[in-house]
Amino acid sequence: MERIQATEARVHFGQLMRRVCSQGPVLVERAGQPLVVVLSVADYERLGGSRSDQQNLLSQCALLRQQIEQRVGLTPSPVDVIADFREERSSALGLP
Repeated sequence: MERIQATEARVHFGQLMRRVCSQGPVLVERAGQPLVVVLSVADYERLGGSRSDQQNLLSQCALLRQQIEQRVGLTPSPVDVIADFREERSSALGLP
């Protein structure tokens, strides 16, 4: 199984997804310690995962999001969060 560092996985996530779909699972490490395995939906289902498991997880995530929104009172748009992140990164790199 291929191994990559967490930073590389974050920076090149789109490439990682394509690689996982075409070549198989990838182990993601941080500081030399294995953290997670990224695998395709087909591999996940083959290993016993099901759509109902995925739907249950998504429902739990939606419920947690609502609870966080109620507690914090703020709901930034994902588009705004990504734009802010890109601006910070560009600024840190000295890009226009």
